[in-house]
Amino acid sequence: MPFTQNRAHYLNCPRCGLTITPKADWLHINHCPRCIASSRALVELFTSRLPTVELYATSARPRPGGKRVRTRAVESVAIAGG
Repeated sequence: MPFTQNRAHYLNCPRCGLTITPKADWLHINHCPRCIASSRALVELFTSRLPTVELYATSARPRPGGKRVRTRAVESVAIAGG
C-alpha cells in the first residue's frame, strides 16, 4: 500500500506484534526485523493506519516470539539425599 501525505501509517507484524512507524516513504521495509533476529522467520509486515495495540483486543494481541503465553502450575519436588 503506498503512503499518502498527512496520514500516519504503521507497519505491523502479525506474528510478534511489532509496530514500526516509518518517517519517510523510502524507509518502508517488507519483513519484521524482530522475527528475523529472534527465530529467523520471514514474516511480511502489513500496512495499517492503526498500531498493533489498537488493532487487536488485549487477549488476541500477538506476542513476541509468535507464541501465546501459557502459564501452568509447577510442583516442586524435594529429593532427600541419603
